[in-house]
Amino acid sequence: MNILQLNNLQSKYKLPKNLLRKILEYTKSWENTTILKNLSGHTSWVNSVVILGDIIVSGSHDNTIKIWTVRDGKCLKTLTGHNYSVSSVAILGDIIVSGSADTTIKIWTVRDGECLKTLTCHNDWVNSVAISGDIILSGSHDSTIKIWTVRDGECLKTLSGHINWVNSVAISGDFIVSGSDDRTIKIWTKN
Repeated sequence: MNILQLNNLQSKYKLPKNLLRKILEYTKSWENTTILKNLSGHTSWVNSVVILGDIIVSGSHDNTIKIWTVRDGKCLKTLTGHNYSVSSVAILGDIIVSGSADTTIKIWTVRDGECLKTLTCHNDWVNSVAISGDIILSGSHDSTIKIWTVRDGECLKTLSGHINWVNSVAISGDFIVSGSDDRTIKIWTKN
């Protein structure tokens, strides 16, 4: 990248040149990407993966969740307890959250793989879960989003507004975002 291109980007994004240079170097570092490890162990397709530090968590149609290490690709634990496909996993610190076609959400510990709680309130397949602080979100085939607490597993609120399956949920600060088979994305916020 020449100095003119750098100046144009700096003007466009209003970033200091040294920060922009670091971002561009980081981006360029991904140009030569290779497979580091090939992790296998699930007996059916993998629906969801997340990574946090040296930990990878996967959820599979084989009804299990696996905890892996990035460093050596070793499967540390296999978590069982869902009665049907694990469609979504999320991780924050020592907590894993899983959503399943069995209509439940489970809260697990990374450390020992213990299932701390099973949350039941959806009427259909749980497609997506997200976690932030003490809040868990779940999106379901029942067209709703539910807001739960990690601490006690209480369902704080059910958000209705989609007219078809909720396929994806995310949370950032005071905002919740959901995507649905109804072809819409909804942005929710606290009142």
